[in-house]
Amino acid sequence: MDETFEEVKELLTSKKWEKIMRRGFLLVVLALATGCSYTGSTPKAPEVKWDEQSIKEYLDGNTKNLDPIEGIYSISSTHSEKFFRGLYTRKKTKNDFARVAIVKDNSTFGPQFREILIRGVDDRPKYSKTADFTKVQRSLTYLSRQFSPDGDVASFAFEYDEPSGALIGRKTDGDRTTELQYLKLYPVK
Repeated sequence: MDETFEEVKELLTSKKWEKIMRRGFLLVVLALATGCSYTGSTPKAPEVKWDEQSIKEYLDGNTKNLDPIEGIYSISSTHSEKFFRGLYTRKKTKNDFARVAIVKDNSTFGPQFREILIRGVDDRPKYSKTADFTKVQRSLTYLSRQFSPDGDVASFAFEYDEPSGALIGRKTDGDRTTELQYLKLYPVK
């Protein structure tokens, strides 16, 4: 027993042990460096490049399989803010400030639908993704992440009214409420 202890002690204090430790350390550093710099991931479905014509072709060609919210919309908004403990409310409305399309998003496992800008008042490029939508169970309720041009993300809860083709989303932040009204322009039933 004492003999084994002496051998281990001798090994730990020898130059051979230093070499083993250096090589082991270099192997660990190399493994971490290559593992952290690996940028590959699971293959993703190719992203579809949309334009207004391809959006209309998609909507016309899939009429039987479309979700109720898929279509081309005009967006208006109402921003309201309460003052003096809710006694006074100031409202600001912007009508038809953007035209967007909502289509199925088959490229990821996340959101089910993407919003694509057709025209708008801000500096975003045409046909860029401006929001995504996820359907809540089997209802006509959707959760949405709206992406602003400066990179901020706002979450909205939307409800779709099938007879009118309106999609209404609300976000409340304290005394401020933002309501987005989407009016379906295409396809119209």
